[in-house]
Amino acid sequence: MTDPNAYIAAIASIIAAIAAIISPIIVALVNNHHQYKIKTIDLFFNAKLTAYQNLLKVTSSFSDTTSKEESIKLNDVMSYALLLSSPETQVCIGSYCHSILQSTPSDKSGELQAIAILAMQKDLYEFKKYRKLYKQKTHIKL
Repeated sequence: MTDPNAYIAAIASIIAAIAAIISPIIVALVNNHHQYKIKTIDLFFNAKLTAYQNLLKVTSSFSDTTSKEESIKLNDVMSYALLLSSPETQVCIGSYCHSILQSTPSDKSGELQAIAILAMQKDLYEFKKYRKLYKQKTHIKL
């Protein structure tokens, strides 16, 4: 009969070999998952930023003599911005674009523009702060 310590040593070496094979796979899966989440967050932030930039570009060139095509363009960029924004920002963007689409410009349009811009800025800042916290939480450097 063979030594029981040899069995224990053999079992320990098999467990160590299996762990050496499985460990890098698990680490790679976890890292890939975190990289995927971070990339998704970055893509969403960039899409939101682009939507807000396009909205501001279209609204700045909008006047009371604009064509139907320009009104459709405003509705398109507004819809995209609304889709990506927070509920508070949606209200501000909606009010601002509604005031622009009315045929008579008013002093209130300028005020609504300022409120919408501040809401978009706050929305981007809060999202960027969340992004930074997530990266710190997962120990990934910016």
